[in-house]
Amino acid sequence: MSRAQKTVRGIAWAVAANLGSRGVGLIGTLLLARYLDPGDYGEVMAASVVASTAQAFSNLGLGQYLVVRPQETDNRVLFHITFYSTVLCAGALIFALALGPTIGPTFRVTQIMRYLPLLSVVTLLDRISSVPERLLQRDLRFKLLSLNNAFGDFAYTAVSLALVTRTGGMSIVWGNVARSTLRAAVIFKVSGRSGWLEPVPIRRDVTRQIFGFGLRLTLGNWAGFLARRWDNMLTSRYFGPSVMGAYNYAYNLANVPALQVGEQIGDVLLPSFGHLEGGKKRNAFLRSTRLLALLDFPLAVGLGAIAPTLVVVVFNAEWHTVGPMLVILSSLSLAYPLGYTAGCYLQAAGRPMLLSYLEIGKALLVFGGIVLLAPLGPLWVCLAVAAAYGLHALASLWMVQVADGVPFLSSLGGLLPPLAACAPLVLAVLVVRIGLRRHDPLGLVLEIVAGVIGYVAGAFFFARELTRDFLELARRFLGRGPRPDDDPPAASPEVGP
Repeated sequence: MSRAQKTVRGIAWAVAANLGSRGVGLIGTLLLARYLDPGDYGEVMAASVVASTAQAFSNLGLGQYLVVRPQETDNRVLFHITFYSTVLCAGALIFALALGPTIGPTFRVTQIMRYLPLLSVVTLLDRISSVPERLLQRDLRFKLLSLNNAFGDFAYTAVSLALVTRTGGMSIVWGNVARSTLRAAVIFKVSGRSGWLEPVPIRRDVTRQIFGFGLRLTLGNWAGFLARRWDNMLTSRYFGPSVMGAYNYAYNLANVPALQVGEQIGDVLLPSFGHLEGGKKRNAFLRSTRLLALLDFPLAVGLGAIAPTLVVVVFNAEWHTVGPMLVILSSLSLAYPLGYTAGCYLQAAGRPMLLSYLEIGKALLVFGGIVLLAPLGPLWVCLAVAAAYGLHALASLWMVQVADGVPFLSSLGGLLPPLAACAPLVLAVLVVRIGLRRHDPLGLVLEIVAGVIGYVAGAFFFARELTRDFLELARRFLGRGPRPDDDPPAASPEVGP
């Protein structure tokens, strides 16, 4: 199988498996809201933010080295990365546990220490299993990873729902334990101990080699993490854990298209970009971003369009503040995948400092906007976050031009047809809502069906060539068309590497 075909199949498996598992997970999460108070949910999320902060700040770019530098990862390098990743994460988690009693009152989450210890154990397990997981990514074994992630999400949903009436917010923690344990068990079984867990003497030259690469990514990784997670903590400080819980729910729902389509595609493209050079890489980026927009834009716009009905149907009254937040934050899924894919490209192009500058800029925009607009109310916080991600996406596309000559206007122009195709989607949803005046499950289903029909019509009208290109790729994936080559003709560049 050619690398191009592996990439297309990897994207298809990643998106399909994660959409299926996240669909179940989303249903479970929505059901949890019927049993959880927004304040309790906010407390659990605060503990999760603190534990994941320890993990993110102790990473230092070592995991990315495995994917971006596949030719340089011999057994010595693998064990060094395992050793340093584990030790640094364990130390950071101990530090976080020590600070927990101080962090709680500062951000108005006084029950944080009820959840933080067990979440810290889960976080350390995730860190240890991340090394063999990265090796599987490097070897393009996307089907296995996608299915493993899917089964982990099923386990989270089943356990958290089974325990929620008895343990409340702690059910979310036990769900995370089940998910991480299952994923790690499968990864350890498949990978064995070869390389990454076979001890070798710690050497200064290898240490310098991996940290020399990783530290260049560190500031960007930290800034990107802070922008994604610590907006929750600031929201809690300004408005309390109940509003933060509603904001986090809206944010997570808004990010479903971005994380389950856009980020999955980006995770496949990163190791694939690493195998390409020159014009092939630039063509792959342009075509990939356009097809990403064709898949992701209707999900983001459609989610915002149906949000008012969705919230009334799914949530009880104490969660209805999620609705207007979701309408605003759904724009995140327009912007985030573009910035994420551009970041993957910059890593593969050997320009990690540009990626760091972009992430630092995004974090400053997010926090500056929240501090400036929070006195106006929670919805203005949502607007500040959405605007920051939009500006970051535009800056990322421009930075790809600076780094490797991919024309900014070509990148931006290729996104306009999929965006225009969303207009009939929104119109169709509004016609059904206004015409039927139903705020029940049937009304929600009819809005979704109308939106799908509207987007299909819009795609063939506004983005006909791109839609045909996508259908041709689908036929290739299903084995009904010619197989893509590693060396496509210049007039017809492949979607991916």
